[in-house]
Amino acid sequence: MNALWKSSSLVLAALLGGCSFAPQAGQARLEALGGAPLVLAPEFRASAATQRDTEHSFWFSTVTLEQLAETGPNDTPPDAVFVHVQLVWLPKPGMTPLDATAVNAAVRVVVVSGGEIGIYAGGAFVRPEGLEEPDTDTWNLEIEGGTVSLVEKTPRFTDLLSPAEFRGSFSATRDAAATDAWRRAVSQLATNRFGRSMWVMAPDVREELLAAR
Repeated sequence: MNALWKSSSLVLAALLGGCSFAPQAGQARLEALGGAPLVLAPEFRASAATQRDTEHSFWFSTVTLEQLAETGPNDTPPDAVFVHVQLVWLPKPGMTPLDATAVNAAVRVVVVSGGEIGIYAGGAFVRPEGLEEPDTDTWNLEIEGGTVSLVEKTPRFTDLLSPAEFRGSFSATRDAAATDAWRRAVSQLATNRFGRSMWVMAPDVREELLAAR
């Protein structure tokens, strides 16, 4: 086992063991579906969400936006997990069956370990709460049936998960400005580490997900 594998394993073990703070924004579970039984279970302390046209965009992070903002272009970023969820269509109670192929959201998971970055992408089924209630600014998500795989990585990032099952419970405050700030901050982090301009967000998958309904 080389040094990078040891480093990555320690990060995963720390996340598995839980964090010292309460999971204010939710918890996720990524379970490797390959030969090695491995689980990454981050607890999220920051979140933001907004609605654009008929879609909803959510960001979740194990570190605060202030911690991320303090990381300069040449600094080693903190170990972290970021999740972006693009909810494309809303399930209708009593009308939308859940099966193994049901997908209504695109998911991006960014894992930062020892200064290296891996970006995972896939789809999932999301059960939202509060999105259609005009008097609430807190939106809750239950995510299940998701699968993500590695799509981008820095040279020394070791992929211990791909492909992985993805599920979790999340809560986010409706805040368009904060949502944009998270998108810019995580994308800038990826740009700095990959050495090329990158936008860390779900691709335009609306037509594909709508066709799968």
